[in-house]
Amino acid sequence: MKIIYFMACFLFLSVASIFAQQSDNKDTKNEKKKQNSYYLFNQKGDSILIQEGSSANSHGNSGFGFGLGYDYGGFGANLTVYPERHLGLFGGFGYALIGAGYNAGIKLRLTGKDDFWSVTPYLLAMYGYYAVVQVTNASDYNKMFYGPTVGFGFDFKSITGETGYFSMDILFPLRDNEVSDYINKLKIFGVEFKNEMLPVGISLGYHFFLAD
Repeated sequence: MKIIYFMACFLFLSVASIFAQQSDNKDTKNEKKKQNSYYLFNQKGDSILIQEGSSANSHGNSGFGFGLGYDYGGFGANLTVYPERHLGLFGGFGYALIGAGYNAGIKLRLTGKDDFWSVTPYLLAMYGYYAVVQVTNASDYNKMFYGPTVGFGFDFKSITGETGYFSMDILFPLRDNEVSDYINKLKIFGVEFKNEMLPVGISLGYHFFLAD
């Protein structure tokens, strides 16, 4: 099963990279035309000057934030860097109930011709902690599991150039049989589980723009 999971993640990352390269080639000419000024049209059709004399990304592609979820290592922090405007690299480190947790991966932004969308959808794939078993009053049985996770999410940011943006992910950990086998083993030993492990996770956080 592990081989299937890793193959699925590899395919996901490959498609994401190809999409990002194609999107970058299509937008090269448009970027040259935007070097002097940038405009955004509101719902009434009125044009608003966003910025003049600099890149559309001068407010910062990269972000450092805090939140809750797999991509924050549990309760922790996340650093995301965009070497290309559609494709980002991120890492998260935090506390995951029984100890330190981490995750690292890639993020594919599904942006249009400009970067000023108030809501930007994206896909992501990562590797790191994706399950925690915590046994009350018996910490020797606590265990953290690591593997691949895929998902999608949205960045919510302001078009007025504020200091940061909110992010929300829906995540699908590709857990193998090791997790369920361990839980069943503990049940045989008499451990009672009040909560079942959910197949889907939600991640929430706030990121501050970092200067490019």
